[in-house]
Amino acid sequence: MITPLVSFTSFAQFEQALRDSRVSAHSGASFSNSLEVDRLVKSARELYGRGLPPIVSSRTFSLLFGVSPRLISAMTKSPEKYWRTFEIKKRSGKGRNIAAPRVFLKTVQRFLLRFVLEKIPIHPNAFGFAPGKGIFKHAERHLKARFVLTLDIADFFPSISWTQVRDIFANIGFPDGVPSLLADLCTRNKVFPQGAPTSPYLSNLIFLKTDEALTEAANQFEMRYSRYADDLTFSCDSQPSDEARLAFEQIIRDAGFRIQHSKTRLRGPSQAREVTGLLVNEKIQPSRHTRRLLRAKFHNLLRSTSLEQETLPSLGGWASYVNSYDVVKGEEYLSIVRSKAR
Repeated sequence: MITPLVSFTSFAQFEQALRDSRVSAHSGASFSNSLEVDRLVKSARELYGRGLPPIVSSRTFSLLFGVSPRLISAMTKSPEKYWRTFEIKKRSGKGRNIAAPRVFLKTVQRFLLRFVLEKIPIHPNAFGFAPGKGIFKHAERHLKARFVLTLDIADFFPSISWTQVRDIFANIGFPDGVPSLLADLCTRNKVFPQGAPTSPYLSNLIFLKTDEALTEAANQFEMRYSRYADDLTFSCDSQPSDEARLAFEQIIRDAGFRIQHSKTRLRGPSQAREVTGLLVNEKIQPSRHTRRLLRAKFHNLLRSTSLEQETLPSLGGWASYVNSYDVVKGEEYLSIVRSKAR
């Protein structure tokens, strides 16, 4: 079982390895005076006592993972070797550039996500990329609201800076140059990447103060607020004012983000009110168009005599999706998938 100590079974074992390494936190050179290593051990013990990995220098990071310090340095200085880049098409038809870490860097990032970032709570009204949350919980906050206002942040991830990432790690309490090192490991050429496992949760932490400000403003206008990634939703039971919308947009601009006005929507009592693709008028469910497509998919599956290899896992995922909001229909679809898997 992996722990914040990674390669060690106890802090005492890690401390002994750190003392044996006799490596300076700053220069990496050997030294005879034990004052520096005593300082490192003290700082490492404080972090570990808070349930965090005892990363107090780049060398202690390499010691934790049992790898060469050069490897840790190379991952930050030679991104072309540790990242792959590609483009995917968005629904609009435009391209989205993705930078995804290769195996070892991804392992390091997942370690930082689990043992550092996820220990820091995000705002209660942030529902994306968080354990126990998701689009249904997000939609549930606005169930049966008479008016739903949705705003979309343009270029959400690319708008996040390396400095903001570094500040997250600094505020957590990592010493000296460690926040810069960790920020380098979570970004590519100091650009916030779309494909790193750390990016979604980091974006929630970076947006925390903005979530707080938007929640406070929504309360002042007697509205409910929640966010799923770059989708912001506000709801209420009376017609929201232009003053409210302008206040929300100003808060977002002040935080360094930009509204994509072409995606701003206000839906009222006589309209289908959607939150991240789910209707919230009377009960939470996908749009009628999506439900019809799903009915057709499973009808065709039931009648089919031959299947492509990828079909069943994909439809099994859709069946589980349906089961999350409609147990009866979901079980019907799951039964069809199971019958075809025999």
